[in-house]
Amino acid sequence: MIPPPTTLAEGRPVHDLAGVRVWLVTADEPARRRLQPLLAPDELTRAGRLRNAADRDRFVVGRGLARLALATQLGIAPAAVALRTGAHGRPALGCETLDFNIAHAGALVACAVARDQRVGIDVEHLRVLRARHAFVELTCAPHERAWLESLPRRARKAALFELWTAKEACLKASGCGLLEPPSEVAVVLRPGRERLPARTLARFREERFAVHRLACPSDYRLTLATRPRRAAAAAPAGDPTARRPLRSSGSRRRADRA
Repeated sequence: MIPPPTTLAEGRPVHDLAGVRVWLVTADEPARRRLQPLLAPDELTRAGRLRNAADRDRFVVGRGLARLALATQLGIAPAAVALRTGAHGRPALGCETLDFNIAHAGALVACAVARDQRVGIDVEHLRVLRARHAFVELTCAPHERAWLESLPRRARKAALFELWTAKEACLKASGCGLLEPPSEVAVVLRPGRERLPARTLARFREERFAVHRLACPSDYRLTLATRPRRAAAAAPAGDPTARRPLRSSGSRRRADRA
């Protein structure tokens, strides 16, 4: 069950990992009414430019959720949280010790707040993908494509979304988002398993990430990626993520959909 936004004022995250807290709420009308008063004037203006009602609700709930989540960590009022737009449009906080990230898909909005590490989060709604093979070719490395094809047909869609959320979470934690091709993120996979482990590793260029698969409603996939704020360690010998694929020339979109 997804907790209502009111529990945020009491500091109750859905997931509480080492140094990272994750909140997850439904972007519905009650949540929007509850969270909209917390937004800054420029955020309200941006929300007003969104023509689609569902997009407006997700944006308002995402920003309000981030303010509430950060306020519980900073010990200040949500309205006093100073948010800014960072590199590539990623929402940022002027704080050396905290990092946060927002994601939304379908009816869900997620926010992760991390201490002393970079964080990225992604949530996706399981759905039928048009041109699935082209999507896999564009986003997956050869060893990932082989892993997907080795799975029973019934398991491939869920596995692809787990892999996709892991990649997007890593790119968001790196700060560039989908301005870089997802195929450059290499996820450590275990042959013979139909799901990603609850915790695995991934690599993007010289950065290494801890990837966490988080519980969420069954028709969604939710994944968190973290790395230390400073220097990423080199990949150990034999690590299948120690690779640097060719860059894709595919189309690019904004770094953070929030």
